[in-house]
Amino acid sequence: MTELQKTIIDKVNRLSDNDIQILMLIIDRLLPANETKTCQLDQKLQAFNNLQASVNRIKNYLPSDYDPEGEYREAMELKYSGEAFYSQFA
Repeated sequence: MTELQKTIIDKVNRLSDNDIQILMLIIDRLLPANETKTCQLDQKLQAFNNLQASVNRIKNYLPSDYDPEGEYREAMELKYSGEAFYSQFA
């Protein structure tokens, strides 16, 4: 046990029961916030790792020369060019 911990225990031993209850309320308010933040960070990291694993797994099903940006550009050109797009506003 460190000197700081010994000092705190000595001080707590001198407190009344009422003061100890108040101290416990203060400690309870401090600790859950840190535990919650840590838990949320762990959940976010796990979700990111799951997403990354899914991306890698999905890549196995796509052709090696698959170009998602090219597919997107081609689809946008098809949708927004020519008479099919402009005829809906006539």
